[in-house]
Amino acid sequence: GNVGRTLSLLALRKSRNYPPTKYEFDHAIQSIESAGLYLRKNRNVFLGEKGQPPLDNPTRWLDAILLNMSSRGVQLDTDTANRMLDCYASMGRTGKAVHFFYDVVRDFVEEDGTYYGPMRDVGGGGDSSERQQTEGRKIPKRVLKYMPTFYNRKIKVRMRMRDPPPFHKVPSRVKGTLVRRQGSEDGATVTKLDQESERAWSPALTAAFAFADSLTHGA
Repeated sequence: GNVGRTLSLLALRKSRNYPPTKYEFDHAIQSIESAGLYLRKNRNVFLGEKGQPPLDNPTRWLDAILLNMSSRGVQLDTDTANRMLDCYASMGRTGKAVHFFYDVVRDFVEEDGTYYGPMRDVGGGGDSSERQQTEGRKIPKRVLKYMPTFYNRKIKVRMRMRDPPPFHKVPSRVKGTLVRRQGSEDGATVTKLDQESERAWSPALTAAFAFADSLTHGA
């Protein structure tokens, strides 16, 4: 789409020996961020990983911009590097993160707007006496009106964290490597497996950190 056309224009300017300007690379980076606007608002998290768009990982397009800069003698500055890293945060919640760590599930809401929480399954089953013993939460009518429906019933969509993989299937470099705990002031360390099992850990950040590390080697 627009990202490919922008990179083609960069290649054309290079082939015709046009003098490079900072603005053309800024516009190329902006094209990647703009392409992710649709994903930030309309991403279908129910699709599997293979059904998610390639924009989730913009590394190959950013690498193409870096190669164009390097071949034309343009030095990477801090402002451009920061804008490149912003591309990883402009796609919203990635499908890979959602489906690797979470299940997207639906909980039914009663007709009067009472929500009993995640103990109810997608089929609307469950022990009615157990539901009576659990105090439900009333959803405001203005919110209930716009909630999605499933089998002609209002539902609340939520994410349920999956169980970690079996220990014997985890690579030794992950379960044996010690890393510094995020936010720790005393230098405490944890295994990489424990770090990646935390809710705050994101695979999108891993790609961003890997790209940031590659920038230290020069454009």
